Amino acid sequence: MSHVVNCVFSSIQRRVNSEVAYAGPLPTPPPSASTSSGTSNPYPKRVRRVEGCSESEAAYTIGDAEVHNEDFRCGGPHLVRLPAFNDHLTPNDPLNVAWDEHLEGPVREILNCYRIDLTGGIAVGPLRRSSTGKREKYDTALIIAQKHSLTSDVWFRACKEILQLFRSKGFMKLNVEIIDDRANPTLTTYPASLTDPFVESWTILRPTILEILGENDWTLLYVVRRRSKNHHEGPITIAITVTEESTKEWSAIRDEIVRLLDSRGHHDVAIAICRANVWHGSSFDDQVLGHRDWDVRAKLGGSLGLRGSADSASTFGGFVELQNTLLDHESAIAGYQKGLDDKRHSISNLRQRILADDPSVSKGDKILYERQQAAINEIEDTIWAATSFGQQKRHLGSVFAASGFKTSPQKNILDWALIDVEDSRITSNEIPPDGGVSPDFFTTYCPPQPIMSGTTSVAEGNHVFKIGRRTGFTAGIVNGIKLCDLQGWVTNSQGQKECVRGTALLILPHACETFGDPGDSGSFVMDGQGRFVGLYFGGDRERNAGLVTEAPNLFEDIKKVTGCRDVRI
Repeated sequence: MSHVVNCVFSSIQRRVNSEVAYAGPLPTPPPSASTSSGTSNPYPKRVRRVEGCSESEAAYTIGDAEVHNEDFRCGGPHLVRLPAFNDHLTPNDPLNVAWDEHLEGPVREILNCYRIDLTGGIAVGPLRRSSTGKREKYDTALIIAQKHSLTSDVWFRACKEILQLFRSKGFMKLNVEIIDDRANPTLTTYPASLTDPFVESWTILRPTILEILGENDWTLLYVVRRRSKNHHEGPITIAITVTEESTKEWSAIRDEIVRLLDSRGHHDVAIAICRANVWHGSSFDDQVLGHRDWDVRAKLGGSLGLRGSADSASTFGGFVELQNTLLDHESAIAGYQKGLDDKRHSISNLRQRILADDPSVSKGDKILYERQQAAINEIEDTIWAATSFGQQKRHLGSVFAASGFKTSPQKNILDWALIDVEDSRITSNEIPPDGGVSPDFFTTYCPPQPIMSGTTSVAEGNHVFKIGRRTGFTAGIVNGIKLCDLQGWVTNSQGQKECVRGTALLILPHACETFGDPGDSGSFVMDGQGRFVGLYFGGDRERNAGLVTEAPNLFEDIKKVTGCRDVRI
């Protein structure tokens, strides 16, 4: 008999999945309500999920405050958000030793007892697991298995018993996770076509959906297509991003939007509500500067941070930009040194074997060693450049003017700052020359000179490019529905939070994984001729969408704030 537990999640426990609520398209258009014989003709229902779990008619769901259950994943007490990174333990790690001596046998007995499908040599073992963009790592017994029934509770019961085993052996902080490969499907987000009939319908639907969303803690609303790696095309999807801290039951809002779509005949449109941080200047998890940052000449796409701080960084877009100075010098060098020590340690044993002409060293081992040694040489060069970077060179300039987070009279999002750059650090806005980028971009990126010059506007389907501190040179395509809706909050002079809502240009990646990441905020965006298009300021990391303030809106506000007559690149 199934052991079903009332689902009582804390707000933290619930946020182990980026997908908050989902409703898929109907598998086929709904047939008529009755057949020729007059009998009822039921039609397929939309697939619905909440927090990674398929919904059913049952009043309860499998899981509790300790063990979280999803369709193809189960575990706790701490489940990292997917996609996850794994740090494999060394043979001498105490947890690895304890696993081999005391834990693996009993864990496998529990898995066998519950008939967990481990066919095909699927892995069982301990490692340190972390989420994308998170530094915290959690000791986890990871069990990769195959699940055959979404309504079965055997994974949940197995996890509960395994946790009891860990505690009985004194491993109070060891987590367990059973996962099927289908738990984290690879989905590609790509632009909606300007010719798609839904694009025209969106003009009518958008105001009603904004009214449904209200001033709840959502941040982003846009329309794209999403497909799995095995499909040529995916459904039109209304994508809604909510704050990481949101505890609202978004399934009710999802269902209200579904009813609106179905009433207009848009049964083939999906709704995906996910949580993510869209502010790419305020969430940064890689403090190590690149070699190009240690140069007196300020470079387009270089690193930028508050003076004396090692906690955040953004991108120096070019010579109309934001924030204050470079990352703290000493902590940056310390970061390089730690990376250098770690890499040297990781190949020390292999290096000794190669020097001793050990016949067991394979060709693959030698290639790995050469690559690691090249990385070590690059870090050594960077440390030398950073060490010689004097105190005066670290100061880029002072903030001259800024917009704050607001909207223009046309309701376009604005968030910019200007720096009065030290004379000794001023250069031109250098960009990669024609042919100086990946061959994937040869036909769309053809600047007449390696310097950004002039401005231009872009239309739906146009190709654009940027150079960011975090992701470097990337390419994107303007979405078929050019503008997205964005909502944020600011604190007024009375200390009260105020909602700011506007629009921004939406960019989807082209021939790269993402158009931008945290740390890229402030990047200049250009077209294939090297003309300035706008300022990158954030994006939806879960779906790799980028947000841009277009040049005309940006320049008009700069003129308004500073009183200047014109703004040029």
